[in-house]
Amino acid sequence: MQPQDATAAYREASLENAPPIKIVRMLYQGALRNIEKSRRALEQEDQNQFVEGLHKTDAIVAELRFCLDHAAAPELSLQLESLYLFAEERLAVALEQRNIGPADEAGAVLRQLLSAWTSLEIDGATAA
Repeated sequence: MQPQDATAAYREASLENAPPIKIVRMLYQGALRNIEKSRRALEQEDQNQFVEGLHKTDAIVAELRFCLDHAAAPELSLQLESLYLFAEERLAVALEQRNIGPADEAGAVLRQLLSAWTSLEIDGATAA
């Protein structure tokens, strides 16, 4: 087994066995990392990487929105959906204008949501 294969297998097993809350936090972290990658790409005048980073962020936010369970928590789902739609709109503006500012606005919302998800407790213990 190649080292890359072992790493990929470990990551896959980690995700398959992770509690849903950890996966949600990982998605937020990935979205925020991609905004930062886009920022660095823009500073280096690499339009392709800028666009790729924001497209990845948008895909993560869209996935978070699609996974909302409106039946289980209607009010919370509507609030989160509004925040995700705002983030998606700001990412679209950032892409259109080739400007990181609107993406930073989306990132601020995602950072707050990540903070909220990080503070949640599961079974009396802080979620890992």
